Amino acid sequence: MLQDLRQSLDELINAHNALFEQTEKDSGFIWDELTKILEGIDALKRSVLEQSNKSSSFHTKAKGISDRVSDLEARQKDREADIKRLQHDLSSYQIGCGRTIIEIQMRLDRLEKGKG
Repeated sequence: MLQDLRQSLDELINAHNALFEQTEKDSGFIWDELTKILEGIDALKRSVLEQSNKSSSFHTKAKGISDRVSDLEARQKDREADIKRLQHDLSSYQIGCGRTIIEIQMRLDRLEKGKG
């Protein structure tokens, strides 16, 4: 009977050792897989950060271009106002010159009539 108990204990110890070895192997495998997953997550984080930086850079560039376009639009409006002002001044000048020419013609006509 003691011998049977000893044999049962030895079988239990062997089963326990086998289970422990398998558990250790499984744990090692699980840790290796977790390490791979964590490395993948780190790679994804780096990729997201890189894309975020690129996006931020593009946003900054787009804002710069937008600001320059706004500046050009403001300059264009100023130029259009300058052109309208010049057209008005030119029109006033032409009207003034036309009146002056008409007055000179009338004065010359009067002078010529007075001689005749």
